Amino acid sequence: MIWAYAIVDAARAPLPRVPGLDGAPLSLVHVGDACAVVSRHDDASPPEWSREALLGHEAVVEALMSTRAVLPLRFGTTQPDEVALVRALEQEHRDWPALLERVRGRVELAVTVPAVDDGGPEQQAPGDGRRYLLDKVARHRAAVDAARRLDQAMAPISEAVNTRIQPGDDVALKAAYLVRRTHAADARRRIESAGVGAICTGPWPPYSFTSAERLERMSA
Repeated sequence: MIWAYAIVDAARAPLPRVPGLDGAPLSLVHVGDACAVVSRHDDASPPEWSREALLGHEAVVEALMSTRAVLPLRFGTTQPDEVALVRALEQEHRDWPALLERVRGRVELAVTVPAVDDGGPEQQAPGDGRRYLLDKVARHRAAVDAARRLDQAMAPISEAVNTRIQPGDDVALKAAYLVRRTHAADARRRIESAGVGAICTGPWPPYSFTSAERLERMSA
């Protein structure tokens, strides 16, 4: 079984000296102008999810980012063998250079804005449907306004943004901003100064800006 960590460009910078999952060494599988960074495992099934395994996968991705452009792959992206991996890579190999250039030298900042606790529907009398709908509309408007204020604050330095409005009852919005690594500290200040109670984490590898739905099709 082959475990894939990321798609990288074919630059000749050496692989980082970090182990793959279960201590397996890293290697490259070349397809055109791109490569997959992988580790090989004797077991036919992938390692079970664990915090240790997840952190190990993330450590490889972050180490790769120090030397080259990286399209990080989701934890659990596997193929049964190298032939299957190459076949999966070849389906999209013409797009890898452009996607890699998009994220070169860039990182992701993740933003969560909690929903305003205004008493909400749980405080209302049973059957108060009209009040429930009005509160729902008000919360949606507040989330949209928060997204607008964040986007305005980030406009001078953000190169892309993915936003989800009201992904949960307790969350007004979740957003991810793609910025140059050198702008990460400035981006954090801009997010915190937007005045919407945002919680900012990162910088992270640019998982939200790598055509994830396309990359996930690689997984066996």
